[in-house]
Amino acid sequence: MSPRRPIRLGSALLSCLATVLSAQPVIACSVCYGDPASPLTKGVEAGVLVLLTVVGGVLLLLGSLLLFWMRRAAILADPTNPTNPTNPTNPTNPTNPTNPTTQILNPMETRLQDLVNS
Repeated sequence: MSPRRPIRLGSALLSCLATVLSAQPVIACSVCYGDPASPLTKGVEAGVLVLLTVVGGVLLLLGSLLLFWMRRAAILADPTNPTNPTNPTNPTNPTNPTNPTTQILNPMETRLQDLVNS
């Protein structure tokens, strides 16, 4: 322990004591004092409601997004679900023969293969 440590501690305690003893009472504003009819109090209440609404809305949107992702993950995890894009019976699946883009691409692929093979 250094010899300067008690001096630093003593000066810190002395400055805290001086601050506490020299404090004077303060007069609070109408919001802190509690005047409910003050326009300042009404403005602060309205501000708090706006902030709560914004924060609640953001949390609600994040929760909705999380639920959407959970439902979509469950759909994609089930290969027998007809709405699953990887299901071969789904009309939007590119490997489904009834998909119009597959019908358009298949002749093009065969012609390209014919050109490559010749």
